[in-house]
Amino acid sequence: MAKKLSAQQKAFVQALTGEAKGNQTHAAILAGYSPRSATQTASRLITVDKVAEAVAARVQKLEEKVDLSDERILKETADVAYTQGLALRGSDKVKALSLLMAFKGLTQTEPQQQNRVTVNIGFLTPPETLKRIP
Repeated sequence: MAKKLSAQQKAFVQALTGEAKGNQTHAAILAGYSPRSATQTASRLITVDKVAEAVAARVQKLEEKVDLSDERILKETADVAYTQGLALRGSDKVKALSLLMAFKGLTQTEPQQQNRVTVNIGFLTPPETLKRIP
């Protein structure tokens, strides 16, 4: 990165990738920008090339630090899905298997069409019968 960030821009990058957990408006406020214009300021800041590059670099650094690679995520998910024992809830295994199935393209992405027909039969029912129905 050839261009230097201002102290406030650095604070924005740190807050965005830290305490604000990706919330740009909150990150701008934490970085010392005015709360009244924080949303607009954050929107403008994130489009500045040097700020966007700094955010991308920081995210990459954090991902490397915690080994957030695709391979590790898949391995950990598979470990949960295929673990035997009482230490794991059944719902955790089901969720892990669902995630693996989605990754492998084995899940249905479009909802199934249900063949339902709703018929209003109120006009066929005599009025005195309708009065008795709660």
